[in-house]
Amino acid sequence: MLRQVNQDRFLVHRDRVLYYWRRVPKALVRIDRRAPIVRQSLKTDDLAKARAQRDILEKADNELWGAMLLDGKESARAMERIACRGQAPM
Repeated sequence: MLRQVNQDRFLVHRDRVLYYWRRVPKALVRIDRRAPIVRQSLKTDDLAKARAQRDILEKADNELWGAMLLDGKESARAMERIACRGQAPM
């Protein structure tokens, strides 16, 4: 059976602006300084633009958290700096 994907995962509408909201995995709460929830304004009310920006942020978070789980805290900090540079343009 195919799994349905929520097109608007991690998107929250607040005051006519879309935000990227995502819970930090429990195993990484002590390492990721953004814990317990990553919140970032996408500075748009356009759903298509927000989805594109969310995809970029989601990929960066997945890579960052993967590095944190595999390599530990120090290399994760380096990955976090890289992920911050890869954030979606506003």
